[in-house]
Amino acid sequence: MYFQIFKNPSLQQPYWWVIKSSGNHEIMCHSEMLSSKQACINAIAKICREAGSALYYDRTGE
Repeated sequence: MYFQIFKNPSLQQPYWWVIKSSGNHEIMCHSEMLSSKQACINAIAKICREAGSALYYDRTGE
């Protein structure tokens, strides 16, 4: 899995990131729009630090 950072300068918050799978390179997750490249880098660093201990909650009721 890997991250990519993108920029669309015509937007007020022009930066966002995506996580892609290593195998087929499909997008697995994307961020909200962010105001700076550094905000993307900070978010990516936080995900990398904390992903191993992340919990998930099934809210489907199944």
